[in-house]
Amino acid sequence: MNYHLLKKLNDLDECGSPLSARMSAVALLESGLWPVYKQTPRTCPFNTGDRIAVYILDSDTPIVIATAKVRSIDHWTIHTSSVYPLTLCTSPSVVLHLNKITYLDKPVDIKSRLAKLSFIKPGVSDLNGCLARDAIAITRNDFATLSKGEI
Repeated sequence: MNYHLLKKLNDLDECGSPLSARMSAVALLESGLWPVYKQTPRTCPFNTGDRIAVYILDSDTPIVIATAKVRSIDHWTIHTSSVYPLTLCTSPSVVLHLNKITYLDKPVDIKSRLAKLSFIKPGVSDLNGCLARDAIAITRNDFATLSKGEI
């Protein structure tokens, strides 16, 4: 089993109206669908059974708001597009079907946990640079740190 940190930014709903990063993430989680684009690094491969932690930028503060499990992985299809809850700008290559979605009662501020995270180098000055990718492979301990122990 692998662990991943997934980022969601502001987006548009299916009618083209703006949504906050939080509302965009919730829309994806409620649909049980998470898109993976071709540019997602190959260093972050997804498998059935993997656990994900979802984070957003809340007033420029990266916070983890939910966790989920990858139930299955499929190629992106026309049907997937028809049930996708947000506006697509480009077509994803695959879709993660999620289950066991848990919203954290209190979001976890990533900045407050830096010293415990293996994917952040000590003394890093540009946290946004470290979190620039849509998906980051993390360790089991990182996942526990970012999800308050929800494994």
